[in-house]
Amino acid sequence: MRSKYLRLLLIHIFIAGLYTLLFYQVSYAQDPTPTPPPTQEPADNNDSPTGPPPSLTSTVTLTGNTTVLPLAPPALSQAGVSEIRTIQLAELGYEDVTVAGPFGEAEYNLHLPSYWEILPGSSLTLHYFPELGLAGPVDAFELQVILDGDIIHQSVINNFDEQFLNIPLPAIPPEHRGSHQLKVLFRSPGECGNSLFTLFKIFSDSFFSLNYQVTPPLLDLAHYPSPIYERSFFAQTAYLILPDQPAQLPLEGVLSLSARLGQLTQNSLVLTTTINSAVDSANLPDEHLIVVGTPESNPLLATFNNASLLPASFRQRRLQLAGVGPKHIVPDTLLTYTLQLINDEAAPASNLGLTVQLPPSAQRVSCDPECQRVDNLIHWTIGSLPPDGTVTVSLAVAYPAMATLAPIDLSFELSQNQEIINVATMRTPVEPETDSGAAQPAPASPFFFVLGDRAVPETDGIIQLLPSPRQFDKAILLVTGLTDEAVYKAGRALGTQTDLLSMTGQVALIQDVFEDESLPLTLPQSFTFADLGYEDRLITGVASQNIPYRFTLPLNWQLIPEAEVRLNFSHSALLDPTRSSVTLNLNNTPIATVALDQTNGMTGELRALLPLDRMRVGRSNTLVVGIELSPQNPCLDAGSSQSWINLKASSSIHVPHRLSEGPYLFDLDFLPAPFSTNLDLH
Repeated sequence: MRSKYLRLLLIHIFIAGLYTLLFYQVSYAQDPTPTPPPTQEPADNNDSPTGPPPSLTSTVTLTGNTTVLPLAPPALSQAGVSEIRTIQLAELGYEDVTVAGPFGEAEYNLHLPSYWEILPGSSLTLHYFPELGLAGPVDAFELQVILDGDIIHQSVINNFDEQFLNIPLPAIPPEHRGSHQLKVLFRSPGECGNSLFTLFKIFSDSFFSLNYQVTPPLLDLAHYPSPIYERSFFAQTAYLILPDQPAQLPLEGVLSLSARLGQLTQNSLVLTTTINSAVDSANLPDEHLIVVGTPESNPLLATFNNASLLPASFRQRRLQLAGVGPKHIVPDTLLTYTLQLINDEAAPASNLGLTVQLPPSAQRVSCDPECQRVDNLIHWTIGSLPPDGTVTVSLAVAYPAMATLAPIDLSFELSQNQEIINVATMRTPVEPETDSGAAQPAPASPFFFVLGDRAVPETDGIIQLLPSPRQFDKAILLVTGLTDEAVYKAGRALGTQTDLLSMTGQVALIQDVFEDESLPLTLPQSFTFADLGYEDRLITGVASQNIPYRFTLPLNWQLIPEAEVRLNFSHSALLDPTRSSVTLNLNNTPIATVALDQTNGMTGELRALLPLDRMRVGRSNTLVVGIELSPQNPCLDAGSSQSWINLKASSSIHVPHRLSEGPYLFDLDFLPAPFSTNLDLH
């Protein structure tokens, strides 16, 4: 009971604070400690996980997905208009870098929005300064620049002055948009002993000059949180637009959605919360939008619907359609559903039909009056109905006994001239409800949603991605449904691990969200890198790299001493232990270093205590593994596979703690915590 009351308390506290936050820009809590830009950022081809996966405390059943193409160009489309954007390495967080011969390498990552199309005419201007070898003259050096694995520049340079080198960039095809990796390779030929003393400095004012044009973002829920958030070199912003009078259930779904967004984006998405009446539908914000509510509670949905932007549109109901069904499922027993249709219009209604799709498990089906059955699709031909005319139909069906049986939703679709004009969804629960009597249809809204040629079940939550009618490169995420419970389902689904949902296309229908109190609600005291979503990491060649591992500690953790990290690794026996090492840094503080020698070649382990004063609860923590690899043969090619280290996913972090409660948990500086601590709001 105490857990239930705490949950309600959190909701009411949030509701009270929500209106205080309206019209104010709220960004997820950021670490107040400035982070110095890295000298080298590790390769990040797949975007490292954002932290420990949240405790999955719900099971989501999807009714279906769809993709609607092509997209209609928005009103303020900027298609075909190209722009030039200059981006210095310093803007990406990099400092000046000096690499040494005979083989030196610098690596940079550039994260661009996937909706930027890089056109011919783009370039990289490399500002560099080579220094002569100290043991004797060096006639020339070799320079190679690689973008995404392809060589874009290769030259032999004999000018040892500080220079700016302009390198044309190729056009980037759509399938390769997003994150890019740039490598600058420096080779100093000649006598090895002399080449060891050559240096090559790359200045951070080197810059990309990108000729790009904006294209429509990819509207596919399989890539969520894209396009609402994409890792990029500039700040990402979005508007969260709530109904003027949000009910408790939709707010619970919004909290879950917001908490998960905070985790997926490493708290870097700037989210501005407002209400519908504060937004001019004819002059929407020039940002991505997250719009929450039913068609009645949030009029913005009608604006989008009238503009034909919704892949799953909604319509006004016609005629009266109501019914009753069994109060719960009795396996292997005939269950009866009764529908009543009334023509409440002034004119006769002709060419009427009633259709229902039965689940595959349906058995012993019978109809009154007679119906047509094709597989599990049942259809009654109603014909014409005069004003105030009434028609009653019934359906009897049995479901076999099953070990695990979910509630069954039957949606009866009323059509006229083969166009759906109304729907009645009846849910039959597995267990008897607390009240007596037959199950009633879902609470009637004056509207109903249609996806393709089928009505959406009235009880389903609906997630939709659609193009912004204002900005060509922006999108709108709709969290909707016909009821508050349906909106909760949609928000709660986005608040869980969306990769488990197998959502694809522009629309996802959420049939159910089952709470499971038996699942763990928080992180364990010990977790491996694999638990955080990381795999083994193999690094080869002559290398100097920083590998980040990120994890978030819940705000209600009170840390106690003896927190530690155990880094498991193996490495080549051909490394020079005087110049090869592993260093651990926690939140920009060095905590341990070990030389790579014969004692830790195959089963190396670096253990270090984690300083409590550097660990951050309620925020993201970054453990950086700094790698220095130098082979015993200094003239070995920098890319040689004889020089390597393998960082293992079995490495672990141990954080002993006590759970604590107190007023500090409700500090607005930590938003979205405490709601992001557990996505089910416990």
